[in-house]
Amino acid sequence: MKMKQTKISITDSIYRNNAAYRLKLVKSIVDDFLTALADSLKNGDTVELRGLGTFEITAVKGKKNARNPKTGEAVAVGRHCKIRF
Repeated sequence: MKMKQTKISITDSIYRNNAAYRLKLVKSIVDDFLTALADSLKNGDTVELRGLGTFEITAVKGKKNARNPKTGEAVAVGRHCKIRF
């Protein structure tokens, strides 16, 4: 079964593979990286990570007749943006 990678699991993996760095420093670096990534996307920038992929924001038009999956209630969904990898 495939495991879901979380921020904590990624931080722990980096820490285990780089024993010279303290866990607090690794957590700070991972947090700073993800914050910079999120801020760039919020500003509408495209983020390219060579060898991994490209993150970009794309506009999605809304739907008039969407349904709330929990209640089945009809709801309108306006235009919004999503991250595309």
